[in-house]
Amino acid sequence: MSRRSAIRSPSAKLMIGLLMAAAFYPVAASPSRGVEFFEKKIRPVLVERCYKCHSARSEKVKGDLRLDSREGMLKGGESGKPGVVPGDDNKSLLIESIRYKNEDLQMPPPKEGKLSDEQIADFVSWVKMGAPYPGTEESEIRNPKSEIELWWSFQSIKNPKVPSVKNRAWVKSPVDNFILAKLEGNGLIPAPPTDKRTLIRRATFDLIGLPPTPWEVEAFLSDNSPDAFAKVVDRLLASPHYGERWGRHWLDVVRYTDSFDARGIGGEADVPEAYRYRDWVVNAFNRDLPYDEFVREQIAGDILATNEAARFDPGKMIATGVMAIGEWGTGDADKEKMLTDIVDDQIDVTGRAFLGLTLACARCHDHKFDPIPTEDYYSLAGIYFSSHILPRPGAKTAGSPVLRIPLASTAELDLRKEKQTRAAALEREINAATGVALLNKPTRGAQNKPTLTALNLSDGIDLPSAVANSGDTPLEFITIRLPARSIAVHPSPDRAAALAWQSPLNGAVEVSGRVADADDKCGNGVEWVLYHSQKALASGKIDNGGQQDIPRAEAEVHVGDLIQVAIFPKDKDHGCDTTVVELGIHERDGEGRTWRVPDDVVNDFAAKSNTGLWYFFAFQGDPPVTLTPNELSAEEKASLVRWKEELAALRAELSRPVPVAHGLQEGGVPESAHAGIHDVQVHIRGRYDRLGKLVPRGLPRVLAGENQPPINEGSGRLELAKWIASPSNPLTARVLVNRLWQHHFGEGIVRTPNNFGKLGEPPTHPELLDYLAHRFI
Repeated sequence: MSRRSAIRSPSAKLMIGLLMAAAFYPVAASPSRGVEFFEKKIRPVLVERCYKCHSARSEKVKGDLRLDSREGMLKGGESGKPGVVPGDDNKSLLIESIRYKNEDLQMPPPKEGKLSDEQIADFVSWVKMGAPYPGTEESEIRNPKSEIELWWSFQSIKNPKVPSVKNRAWVKSPVDNFILAKLEGNGLIPAPPTDKRTLIRRATFDLIGLPPTPWEVEAFLSDNSPDAFAKVVDRLLASPHYGERWGRHWLDVVRYTDSFDARGIGGEADVPEAYRYRDWVVNAFNRDLPYDEFVREQIAGDILATNEAARFDPGKMIATGVMAIGEWGTGDADKEKMLTDIVDDQIDVTGRAFLGLTLACARCHDHKFDPIPTEDYYSLAGIYFSSHILPRPGAKTAGSPVLRIPLASTAELDLRKEKQTRAAALEREINAATGVALLNKPTRGAQNKPTLTALNLSDGIDLPSAVANSGDTPLEFITIRLPARSIAVHPSPDRAAALAWQSPLNGAVEVSGRVADADDKCGNGVEWVLYHSQKALASGKIDNGGQQDIPRAEAEVHVGDLIQVAIFPKDKDHGCDTTVVELGIHERDGEGRTWRVPDDVVNDFAAKSNTGLWYFFAFQGDPPVTLTPNELSAEEKASLVRWKEELAALRAELSRPVPVAHGLQEGGVPESAHAGIHDVQVHIRGRYDRLGKLVPRGLPRVLAGENQPPINEGSGRLELAKWIASPSNPLTARVLVNRLWQHHFGEGIVRTPNNFGKLGEPPTHPELLDYLAHRFI
């Protein structure tokens, strides 16, 4: 905001002064929560699936049951029983009918399709919360200009005059004037000042969430100076525990989690880098980050972060993590719905956290209570659809990974690639000098061909170099046993067999796996070697019928590099050492992708597709050998020493992975219909498969005006962030100072801190709220 007001602001200190007279109050529950749930989850379904037959719009009201009002639901229809019994889903005929538990009572009719399990669960939750049902069937036509005049929170912040009071001796700050004037106006007197021991306990718990130490209490009791309490407050505000305490309040507001599993919403459970956003919030409070920056960085930090190495600020990237930890399921098979839900969650957290508005209630229809038309919702949706927190939608049968953004500038990443290229070149020089054999890209065999789905004999004795059991039961052939959904390779007396993964990326990977003999009746065991390009990462031997884990190894790979497991027969007398191979490659940086044999290849066989990353092949030769140093010339030895020293230094440097974070990036989700920058069409009734008018990206007109400058470049998040943080925005400062008040005194001046709209409660002391907000700007 224009005066660079910080989170740890003078307003907070003014509030602390009131602790000498204030008591804690219970936090008021939001009366609007159930109504918001109804508007977002229930009304759209009623309109879409029920009103045709059970509303005032119906040609004939079926069963004499009206569902377009609470009264109609409570009354019920011709059965004489109530359609809904608030608080009891088991006695509600509406719930019974949508569950299809009674063959004679099924709504909607089976021919029109049963509601989804998610929709049924929403109706059950709604009934259990008392079946709130406000308003009318259709939203009224609203005039945003008149709404500004009518509703207090849309008006400009005023600078009210500090009121005069009778008991001026009680006043220690201008805030006290507002409190005391209200008390005196109601014939009340303040509570007597609390004792110093209680005061320091209140302040310490309030600011850092911990009790004061005995020596801190004693020091305060012994300090009789006029500013003794101010010194306590300053000390607590400077404590690192202050950010931990107050950062938690903000994290609650923005629905922080580091595991989707904690919400039971499916998909990949972990959000492994979420802690970076948590730490950023804590540090923001501790370093007194100006609130306008705090706002802008969470919405558009990736845009604000420069790519110049000297000025690059990874914190700005991390700040956008708030948009990547939302309440949406990464495992949703309907990926288009998932992407739409992600955007809805981002709009919801933006509205509630920064503006105190329930913007997401306009997803399916014009907001029933606030002047937010559906078109304005989709103007905001275009901004977030033109951004992404996923590297791709993911397969329908799998979860969608959350984007992992390297916390480094473009220049730093380019330099790292150069060092990786140099390290690979040195490896080639060293291996060439020492005679290490190279397992080249296969010239025999093929990429995981779907034809290799079972064991096949050729001329009665030979086997292909790679076989797959893509079934769900073990496969036995003669003496060979292949577990369900497994891959095996088969070396012959004169041919080694191998599988290889060809890297699609530049970066660090972790490799692990297992080898196991599939034929304990024949053969004499095998030797195996794990390679990255020309370098052996690990090796081992197994006896006939044995098995061995491939130890975890790390490698820096380039696009096109091969990581290979080669299987060699122990001797030349046996040709039946069929060996089951498991190999996993996990990307440490970037998107955190994982590739696995047998999973990937078996799935490819079943789908008759080909990833192009896994190869199976045979080659002539023995396990590679290395020349000894004695076989090298003095000049070759000197060069080898230099190369090894340089390579060791590069490996040490490259072994430190580039840190990554979850967050937002410009452009819609790659490989989806939303890739790139674009406006979106209104989703009629909130359904992505029913599209209406195309609306330009923009801001809520009731606050930003009808004549906004168009968003022509980029997603529009930067414009959104600047507008929210602008001193002219009437909501941002009010919402924040109200949260400060709430957490100091148990409830806010507005007792619905996430809703400053018409369903929220008006401020109990509007002049005090504006006084604090005006000084916070």
